[in-house]
Amino acid sequence: MTCYQSTWKHWVLVTPLVAYLLCGEHGCCPVSAAAKDDTDARDGVAGQRTHGEEARQAGLDPVKLAEIDAAIHAHIESNHVAGAVGLISRHGHTGYFEAYGMRDRESRAPMTTDSIFRICSMSKPLVTAAALTLFDEGKFALDDPIYLRLPEWKDVQVAEDAVDPKTGKKMVRLVSAQSPITVRQLMSHSSGLYYIGTDGNPSGSKIKLVGNNKDQTVAELSCGLAKLPLMFQPGTRFQYGFSIDVLGRYVEVLSGKPLDVFLNERLLKPLKMYDTAFFVPPEKWGRIATTYAPSPGGGLEVSGTTPAPREKPKLLLGGAGLVSTVRDYARFCQMLLNRGELDGVRVLKASTVDLMFQNHLLHVTQGRVRCYGLGGASDPDGVYKWGGAAGTEFWVDSKNDCFIVFMLQWHQRPNAAYPDFNRLAKKMLGLPER
Repeated sequence: MTCYQSTWKHWVLVTPLVAYLLCGEHGCCPVSAAAKDDTDARDGVAGQRTHGEEARQAGLDPVKLAEIDAAIHAHIESNHVAGAVGLISRHGHTGYFEAYGMRDRESRAPMTTDSIFRICSMSKPLVTAAALTLFDEGKFALDDPIYLRLPEWKDVQVAEDAVDPKTGKKMVRLVSAQSPITVRQLMSHSSGLYYIGTDGNPSGSKIKLVGNNKDQTVAELSCGLAKLPLMFQPGTRFQYGFSIDVLGRYVEVLSGKPLDVFLNERLLKPLKMYDTAFFVPPEKWGRIATTYAPSPGGGLEVSGTTPAPREKPKLLLGGAGLVSTVRDYARFCQMLLNRGELDGVRVLKASTVDLMFQNHLLHVTQGRVRCYGLGGASDPDGVYKWGGAAGTEFWVDSKNDCFIVFMLQWHQRPNAAYPDFNRLAKKMLGLPER
């Protein structure tokens, strides 16, 4: 341990996993700490560690790992963030898994490696991967029109810029979509759907009324969005928006199951992601990381913008609704690196994982974004990545066989701590900063 790691660090080392080790992964079957450590060592995601043999097994320099410790600790001391959890894995070994600072400053609860975070848009890769299990079974093709399962999307309109011939003023006119929205376009955000607050929003306040209504089901959300005009002709541009939420409804209809049940059966349970869900049950409330924001007077204050849900929501948002832990998300990342398999359990075909990493915007000629995979961003160097609005990030590098997961809770991206973690991790791994 390095000299600056004070009492709060020792709390992290001693206390976070005690109950977890005693209760087992399901919270019901007692196992010994030694047995749990063995399991974690096999699956590549172990508990809190020092920078010793584990780091060397992953090809990580313990001295350089201490630089990451110091950088994140400096952000905590400067009140840039209350706490965070970071993980670096290489060649199937977790060489770095650290918790920093406080999970909740008001109660002086230390951040722990099993802390639960609202992951917001990091839900998208998970829901996309679960949907692709149906693709593997031949239940749909990527270029299938979604109206085949969601009839509300059969006759949609598109907003186009125009000029009023009488006044010469700019106006918006509605035209019919030239082609239907496809599953591929949902997964790659080229459907024409958008979020509230998007520049050039053609729906005005109507999109806010539809998108902000939490007292509805995802079926009702899909129907409401289908009544609003698309931002552009499907397949012609990239625009971040409600596409994965509509994909969640598509999955419900195709599978005949609610999204949460389907996601658990197809992805979360097979990967042993037991802390990932649409809400946090009462027995886990003590592990929720509090969301913070800058205080007007300096320092940090509790933010109520993105609290982790403590009861099952009526609206299951596949694009933004999940909570998770660093350990859980690391298991998903390792599955991607293994091309669809983890611990002898296959959840996706290898060729389907390859599809997730490929660019599905090759046809796009407009806009700034020209490269995006299925459910997350991709690049020609074999990297698949995404982040969440409340301060969570990950990337998987398939060519260099490594990944990182970093989680904190912040009122909005970006936060100064992640760029330093990312930069130092890539420097140690010998990867370019991109």
